[in-house]
Amino acid sequence: MLLETAKEIIDAPLSLRTDDKLELIRAKARDILRKAYTRYATNYNLRSRPLTYYVAQTVFKRSLMAASEFEKALVVAKHGSGCYELKDLEGKKFIFGIFYDKPLRT
Repeated sequence: MLLETAKEIIDAPLSLRTDDKLELIRAKARDILRKAYTRYATNYNLRSRPLTYYVAQTVFKRSLMAASEFEKALVVAKHGSGCYELKDLEGKKFIFGIFYDKPLRT
């Protein structure tokens, strides 16, 4: 698409200088890149969402032993915007610790 436009601009019978032709090509390339950016950003924003967990919510924490396994945990406290203090759900008083929201799932 851009190459076709560039060929049309270069082969145009208009008496444009080379610098002017290159500027037209750059402007067209900028426009195409801006449209692609907005299209891909829109699709990405539909797939990703900010994660927020609440105190006393049950979550799944990625296991430290096997990366594909998850352990049930309870959110005890929220520290900052993306850190959570977790407690074991199996009746033990053991506290897992403070984790970022990346290894957590609902």
